Amino acid sequence: MTCEPVLFHTSEQVLSSFARVTDPGGLPAAVVVDWEERGKERRQAHARMAIGLVPSQSRDDPAALARVRRLLPQVPVVCRVDGPGDLAGVDAAIAGGAVEVLLPMVRHEDEVDRVLEWADGRIGVGVMVETREAVDRVDQLVARPLSRAYLGLVDLALDRGTTSIFSAFTDGAVDHVASHVAGTTAFGVGGLTLPGHGDPVPVELLAGEILRVGSHFSFLRRSFLRHLASTPPDAGIRAVRDMLAGLSRRTPAEVERDRVAFGDLCRGEVPA
Repeated sequence: MTCEPVLFHTSEQVLSSFARVTDPGGLPAAVVVDWEERGKERRQAHARMAIGLVPSQSRDDPAALARVRRLLPQVPVVCRVDGPGDLAGVDAAIAGGAVEVLLPMVRHEDEVDRVLEWADGRIGVGVMVETREAVDRVDQLVARPLSRAYLGLVDLALDRGTTSIFSAFTDGAVDHVASHVAGTTAFGVGGLTLPGHGDPVPVELLAGEILRVGSHFSFLRRSFLRHLASTPPDAGIRAVRDMLAGLSRRTPAEVERDRVAFGDLCRGEVPA
């Protein structure tokens, strides 16, 4: 199974560096434009206090979608809208040429049904599983015709009141969600950076867990760009893909060894 890296960044400088890349292996599988704003500032402030982590970048400007389409026309664009009630955002994503919208902070399948009805097949609809209700009702969520489901570790930790973003891995929540999503739609979890990085949890161990649960994609986290330093971004994406390919060849015994090492290391820890 292949797990693909998805870029969560839309600056002109970063996108322009990819615009010159012709090898698909050096391009992200998709780019996410982030229009989520509702409740984000409050959650970020709480995340700093509860788990010592700032969870996400600020909202993308309205021109971000057009910028991605102009500079990377060959790469699909996913728009995270401002909550499951943001129907205007769905229309804006459709008008701008996005292939999917991603609904954050979903709590009930009725919210998804409303967006699916509004979209009426004009665009794919994905959900972020990052609330207790979404985890509990994941079987109902994936009974809908979704384009993808992504388990957000940071917001889920905040919603569940846990102090480690990795508790969803160590207490079985990720496995629970993955088992229900399997065979229904694309599943994603976690975040990736360059091999050799990740503190206090090495990215190789996290990537091993991402693959173990059957993830089809994962976001390139903000530290990916910082860890690149002078490395061209396309070379960085190739390195991430090579790491994932190598980990996918592990034996069952090696997968279990890495699962145990991950659990021993990450309980109560926060990634860089």
